[in-house]
Amino acid sequence: MSLNNAKSRRIASGDLAQIIDEHITAGHAFTLLVKGNSMRPFYTHNQTRVTLVAPLPLKRGDVCLFTYRDKVFLHRLINQQNDTYTFQGDALIAKETVSLDAIIAKVSHYNHHGKTIDATAHYHRLKVRLWRLCRPFYHRLKRRRVKR
Repeated sequence: MSLNNAKSRRIASGDLAQIIDEHITAGHAFTLLVKGNSMRPFYTHNQTRVTLVAPLPLKRGDVCLFTYRDKVFLHRLINQQNDTYTFQGDALIAKETVSLDAIIAKVSHYNHHGKTIDATAHYHRLKVRLWRLCRPFYHRLKRRRVKR
């Protein structure tokens, strides 16, 4: 089914994690419209649709849906040590550390500006790594520009 033909409905954020978890556990994919700008420049508020699948196996750089302090987040896995996973939004400085049971799903691909992008493709992972390397400089330049 194409994204244009998919049924859409509004879901309260409190019920979201449970509904997605049920779909993923049953072996289905789940498409979600991104809300918020924490994953810019790759995901944009109300413009990017992500397709979620079962989270395992996890690799550094995967974007996962998880619960943290009773909220649902869609952020990138930046570190894994034993059973502890650290996530960070591409446009954020703050990090979230959770256990494996808090991770609901991971992004397999996403639709952004009419293009479908495979989130596991080597080319895409390279772009993400380059962004993460340049990101500290971007934030410094942005702060300097605001002060002027």
